[in-house]
Amino acid sequence: MTREGDLPRPAVLTWVDAADAERLRTALRGTDLHVVELNGALVDDAPSLFAAFESLLGRSFAAGRWDALRDVMPEIVGRTRSEDSCLVWDHADNMLHGGLPDLVTALHLLVETSRDLEQHNRRFVTFLIGEGPNFPRLGS
Repeated sequence: MTREGDLPRPAVLTWVDAADAERLRTALRGTDLHVVELNGALVDDAPSLFAAFESLLGRSFAAGRWDALRDVMPEIVGRTRSEDSCLVWDHADNMLHGGLPDLVTALHLLVETSRDLEQHNRRFVTFLIGEGPNFPRLGS
């Protein structure tokens, strides 16, 4: 990132309180990260998560299979792009209400994507925005 402003150095997965969502987005605009936004408002399980990623991709992928999502993740975050990228997953807390096993699987997939892209000298991080005690304020 070129300028981080009040954005802490993100980990591969960074949890963010929804109250700081706009502050995060403002800070990300001051970086060289390619930002991909995942609207998680209607995401609460694997099928709805697949649909949200298909919306980002602009086409379907082997409906409902985690390995298919893993295969297209680099395309979703822009493998052909030269810049580093991040996924901003809004309303990630929805997955905590019945979709926890799917959330854990999705997070594993996102970490694998980050490691894969790192082998191509690309950085990929994920910001999970949500409400509740699992989502700390930025800078805390």
